[in-house]
Amino acid sequence: MEWVLSVGVVAAVLLVLWRVGVLSGGASLCVGGCWGWRDRWTGRYSYFSGLLWRRFRPAAGGYDVLVVQVKTQAGNLDLELRERDGTVLYCWSELEDASFCVDVCGKKDLIVRIEGNSYKGNFSLRLLRSQEDREDTP
Repeated sequence: MEWVLSVGVVAAVLLVLWRVGVLSGGASLCVGGCWGWRDRWTGRYSYFSGLLWRRFRPAAGGYDVLVVQVKTQAGNLDLELRERDGTVLYCWSELEDASFCVDVCGKKDLIVRIEGNSYKGNFSLRLLRSQEDREDTP
């Protein structure tokens, strides 16, 4: 009976982490990894083919800018930003070396999808609260 309680507690913790955006999802074949926090998502790969996604909640933290930085050494990386209802806000294909900011002011629930095809390189996405917070951004 104790194992049932343990499984329930673990499932509840994972659900809470997913709902607040700490956990991400996807299906991929990769060598490397990605790390995420509430306001940031970074990845570094020697090989990545597949799809990853992560949920951000800009309005909940008072964030209004999403900073995207990509460095590609090989392969392709596509990035898509959509609202929870499926509305695509932005879509970038075959990103190479890129660094740009996206206005997300007032957006409640966003999903970032990253698709790699034999990708080697790294990416970084982070939310910022205001123009003043942008000290080392593009």
